[in-house]
Amino acid sequence: MASHAAYIRRSTFEQENEHQREAIADWLDKEDIPASDVKFLSETASGASRNREKFRELLELIEADAVNHVVVWELSRIAREGELAQQFFNACEDHNVHVHVTSGSIREIKPDGTNRFVADILAAVYAEERRTLIRRTKYGQK
Repeated sequence: MASHAAYIRRSTFEQENEHQREAIADWLDKEDIPASDVKFLSETASGASRNREKFRELLELIEADAVNHVVVWELSRIAREGELAQQFFNACEDHNVHVHVTSGSIREIKPDGTNRFVADILAAVYAEERRTLIRRTKYGQK
């Protein structure tokens, strides 16, 4: 059983995700956790999509108590839709999973709720950021 899972997401194939991999690798090195002990889940999909295979796999690992820690580059990688973020955070709390963030305003969300309030606010900001980008794109196309 891998006690750590790392989740990497990019929205399109045109984007690169090497910076996410490097930041997670640096965090693992700092924590003295061998990469071989980590389940890496990487995909290309919108953060608002409910049909992300690797995200679903991550939730299944959490719900099966197969991981104790999830490492992400930034919380926006988890979800850009509020309900999906809440589903993830709730699963982590329910299954005693720590979330470690390598880049962002908060660096850890603990299962006891520490930093959850800030994470919820950030998730709402990321969802609004996505809606704003969609609106701007539509106006630009008119």
